[in-house]
Amino acid sequence: MQRQIEVKILEIDVDEIIGKLTDMGAEIEFDGILISIYFDDKSKRFSKGGDTLRLRQAHEIKTMAFKENVSKEHAKVKDLLEVKIAEVDVMQNILQALGFTVLDRSEKRRTEFYNNNFYYNIDSYADIPSYLELEGPDLPSIRSAARELGFSPDQLKPWSIKDLFAHYKKL
Repeated sequence: MQRQIEVKILEIDVDEIIGKLTDMGAEIEFDGILISIYFDDKSKRFSKGGDTLRLRQAHEIKTMAFKENVSKEHAKVKDLLEVKIAEVDVMQNILQALGFTVLDRSEKRRTEFYNNNFYYNIDSYADIPSYLELEGPDLPSIRSAARELGFSPDQLKPWSIKDLFAHYKKL
């Protein structure tokens, strides 16, 4: 199981951030559309606990992930189990046959940079300003990496996608 620690920084200047990341030596790992399908059972067990069951497609890479909520105090911290799958549609049918229902389907544009144990994801949804998702090994180093990009600790949000959509009243 992998521990995932991340924050979101809202309403970024995409060109400025790309310039800073490039100057730091960060390299693009992915640039394209991410399609995600979220599931829960009838009791809403995952939603109530802040957990996530998701299928995702990024170009030809297809995955199924379960993220168990650990904390949302200063950063979004989740334990992640993820596996590559062959076909999203087949896995969706399997999950639905097991009693899971689709909660949401989303599409976003992501440009993902990697540098020194950090993922810098520039994400864009329709009708929501672009934001930076910063993922690293621990909160102090995430704060330091954010500071290198010119952001203060009060700009770091421990938000889920649901929180982001609620902030912009898109739920």
